[in-house]
Amino acid sequence: MKSSCRDRIFLFGLLFSFCLVSGGTPAFAQTLIETQELYFGTIVVANTGSNHDLVLQPNGGYISDPAIYVMDTPVVGEYQLVGGTPTANYTISFDSGIVLQGSGTDFTLDDFTAMPAALMTDASGDVSFSVGATLTAVSGGSYTDGTYTGQLDITVTLDN
Repeated sequence: MKSSCRDRIFLFGLLFSFCLVSGGTPAFAQTLIETQELYFGTIVVANTGSNHDLVLQPNGGYISDPAIYVMDTPVVGEYQLVGGTPTANYTISFDSGIVLQGSGTDFTLDDFTAMPAALMTDASGDVSFSVGATLTAVSGGSYTDGTYTGQLDITVTLDN
């Protein structure tokens, strides 16, 4: 009897929340909008003998560990800050160790990166950025078909 460790994983979506922090400058009605959900696609984890990563780069490229087969192309998260302080610098930060839960073993998300890494709003106080991250399938995990989701918190801080 042959045993197979191949499991398909669907629709890695994230719930999105944000925090806008400003310094001692005049307040603006700023909003952070998610224009494209961070999505790790449909994948197959073929071996759970050790940790395996799928790195989604903020430029849209990705690097997959040989034990992870990408069946549906991952897509970076796209976000837009609107109504911020005009021509101002902002810093982006992310929580670490985000957990994606579904019908099998949890995945983890870490190493979030943004492009551009440093934000500067235009004359209207708007700026767009992309977000990538590293998805990890943990050693010994049992990944079953289904949707795995979690919550990503993004903090955008006005630099003084």
